[in-house]
Amino acid sequence: MSSKKVAPKNEVVAQKKVKEVTGEVEEQKASLQLIKTRRIQTAEGWKRSMMLNKKKTK
Repeated sequence: MSSKKVAPKNEVVAQKKVKEVTGEVEEQKASLQLIKTRRIQTAEGWKRSMMLNKKKTK
């Protein structure tokens, strides 16, 4: 019976560690997606500004 009482504690500790690791991974994924969307936005903005500049010069 005593071994059964010890096991849940270990499981809880393991789950906490897993949650921490998965949380870090999720944060990394989120930051990567933010970087990607920012790059796309800046690229689109750059294209728009180039088009506007071309229109102004013509």
